[in-house]
Amino acid sequence: IYLKAPQMILAGVFNPSTNQSFSVGFVYARNTREERVPLWDLLKNLAASSPVSSTPWLVLGDFNQILSLSEAYSLLPTSIPMAGMEEFQDCLDTCRLFDLSSRGCVYTWDNKSLTNPKARKLDRAVINELWQDQFPNSNALFDAPGSSDHSPCLISLSNEIVRRKARFNFFTFFTLHPDYKSLLESAWHSVSISGGPMFALYQRLRAAKNCCKELNRSSFNNIQARTKESFDNLESIQRNLLTDPSQE
Repeated sequence: IYLKAPQMILAGVFNPSTNQSFSVGFVYARNTREERVPLWDLLKNLAASSPVSSTPWLVLGDFNQILSLSEAYSLLPTSIPMAGMEEFQDCLDTCRLFDLSSRGCVYTWDNKSLTNPKARKLDRAVINELWQDQFPNSNALFDAPGSSDHSPCLISLSNEIVRRKARFNFFTFFTLHPDYKSLLESAWHSVSISGGPMFALYQRLRAAKNCCKELNRSSFNNIQARTKESFDNLESIQRNLLTDPSQE
């Protein structure tokens, strides 16, 4: 960590597998325009000094400020001061920072109001030219906010999608089944012991895992899968609302 400031943490990152290094600033800006001025000044100073000036630089987080009127939506007429946008734009221009290619939600914050819904692009990821040169395929994903009022931001350094094998999750509600203990004991002792102790343990653990999977399917109707499906539906609705709320 290079710096800890009230509205930002600056860190250096090194990837030994690729021998690449870069700087990252994590922003959590204050609520008022006047309180954000020190953040803009800090970013300008960092951009002109080492190590930031000579390394790929990513700055991301909640800037609490939009850059243009197109980044704000309100159902009812709302006055938006221009001065804050101009100061933010001046900061980015001075630092030579620009938006990282992004996808997902256009608006990254909403007030959760039913009577006067508002949405803003308050969160963003900005980069310098050195970052663009070193990570030309990098991008930011602003996903659905879920129960939060802000969209999470996921940075990918390339377009490659790494597919991982689904892992087994043990849920405590398995133990609520009246036959849980007897079924697990039966599965544990059903394994024919062969090979060394570690291999025998592996075989028994696999049998126990399969027992829990079957119990989940037969007695709990894959409750975690149904929960995930419901949450995915919620996120889909949120993405649509935060992409084009005027159509909803």
